[in-house]
Order: sequence, then structure tokens, then C-alpha cells
Amino acid sequence: MAQSPTHKFRRIIEDITVLPLHGTALQTSSVSEAVTLLYGYDEAASQTNFERYEIRILFRNTNEITGKFNDKPSAIEFLNTYRE
Repeated sequence: MAQSPTHKFRRIIEDITVLPLHGTALQTSSVSEAVTLLYGYDEAASQTNFERYEIRILFRNTNEITGKFNDKPSAIEFLNTYRE
């Protein structure tokens, strides 16, 4: 069966990562400070509030789209734009 001309240009999703983030960002100005922060960071002790969702869509052609959303409805709306 012949494919439509637009079919060959359709992006094929390879992988989707949804990362719910909690807490505040740890920022430094040097690699040494960042390593020190990581050594001292206790994941189990973190009792922080939800910050945002980060969503990464990786396509078969290695293109990537990343979105950051402060709420669930916005994240879902973004994902739905890529629904087949």
C-alpha cells in the first residue's frame, strides 16, 4: 500500500520521559561546589513541595523536545499535541 507524502515526514516517537520535580534547585558556580553539594545531599530526607514536571520527547531521528510545566493539566495538554 502506498504511503501518503506526509507520512514520510511524520516524526516517530522513540521515548518519552516524565520527570516530576520536587524541591528547589541547587545552583553553584563551579564543578567542585556542585560535587560537594551532591555528596551532602540526602535524597531520603527531602520533604519538599512539588515544583514542576519536565517532559522530554525523543524522536527516532534523534530530535528532542523538552517542556517544563508548573501543573498537570499543562503537561497533559503538551503531551496530547503529540498523540497519534
